Amino acid sequence: MHTDVTLNLLDKVTTALGKELRVFSAKTCAAFNTRELKREVAARNRKRKSKKQDKSHSHAATSDSCHSVSRKQEPETPRTKLLNLNTYKVHALGDYASTIRRFGTTDSYTTETVCFSLYPVEVVCLRFLVGRENLSTADPKLDTFARAGRISPNR
Repeated sequence: MHTDVTLNLLDKVTTALGKELRVFSAKTCAAFNTRELKREVAARNRKRKSKKQDKSHSHAATSDSCHSVSRKQEPETPRTKLLNLNTYKVHALGDYASTIRRFGTTDSYTTETVCFSLYPVEVVCLRFLVGRENLSTADPKLDTFARAGRISPNR
């Protein structure tokens, strides 16, 4: 349970975290030469190769007069990787405290669609999907519900 004191503290700590992340990115990350992993390089090479094959197949099918120069490309080497702070995850950090103030913690509500009905969920959902069509013709199981008086066969 959050109080005004804890939410104010979260605001201050989030601000400090943002400043420290920017300092870390500028100073510490700049001091290291980080490269892609071998699997990332291999994936990029596979993608480049498949795009090249797709382009040559579509190019050959559309135009016979164009002659492409065939260059033997070496497999790419690992690229330099930098810490990316321009992501939504980092951007959204500043909104957490205000969101908790406005809506409460995420364990106190759900975004799941809830269907309240006396009827089985599949009947309500099928009635929504089928629309004004006779439900008894949509599904034989619904005809059983209709005959038992649990639902009306027509909307």
